[in-house]
Amino acid sequence: MGFDLVSRVRLYKVLERIGCSPKQFDGSPSTPSETNRGVKQGCVQASNLFGIYFAAMLRHAFGGFREVCGDFRLNISLKKTNIMGINTQHPPNIHISNYQLEAVNEFTYLGSVVTNDLSLDTEIDRTGSASATFAELAKRVWENTKLTLTTKILVYKVSILSTLLYGCATWNLYSRQKKRLNIYNLRNQWKMLKIKWYDHITNNEALQQTSIPSIYTLLCQQCLRWLGHVCRMEDGRIPKDLLHGELNQGSRPRG
Repeated sequence: MGFDLVSRVRLYKVLERIGCSPKQFDGSPSTPSETNRGVKQGCVQASNLFGIYFAAMLRHAFGGFREVCGDFRLNISLKKTNIMGINTQHPPNIHISNYQLEAVNEFTYLGSVVTNDLSLDTEIDRTGSASATFAELAKRVWENTKLTLTTKILVYKVSILSTLLYGCATWNLYSRQKKRLNIYNLRNQWKMLKIKWYDHITNNEALQQTSIPSIYTLLCQQCLRWLGHVCRMEDGRIPKDLLHGELNQGSRPRG
């Protein structure tokens, strides 16, 4: 769902309802001033303010979504709005104001790829972008004799591993997918260490030289870190309820 405009007047009213005071920090009311510009592109406050505004709108969305957006002065960008059906034989057909929304098989949300079959094969295909970054840094970093191995490892963790494993805390991978990621990681480390096949150095020895855990270990660490974060949440939070939730009836398949 894409939006082109948010009403500032209604945004200020929503902020007042949740307890944001219109006063300054010294306690005295501020002088009214006309606002002609919003937050800049990429500003942290932009996502926070829109999240608050959108959450308030959803509370009133008991009727038509289009009408509620109109009441909150939210202009829906129909060209930016796509729909996707999960495990459906026929794509959904939804119209808004005589405009048919485009049905897609996958879309990118916050850097993660969501597909209509919920497969992670497309998600881990980001090895292509990681490989492009690795190749761009070949002469500057990996083949640079003036840089120490410690510096190269730090660059590898920041530029390659962070891209490769982004969002992996919520992944549910198959063994073949983990193996694919692990092979890619080992191949890159062999290139950093300039190891050839005839050097007779095992993968474990290469990991010891770089002090980088295997992909299996990194995935496990990220999952455990996320589970610990969810368990520390207050009761009633949706992620915690989903983690400890059980089916009222029927049975859930294994895996």
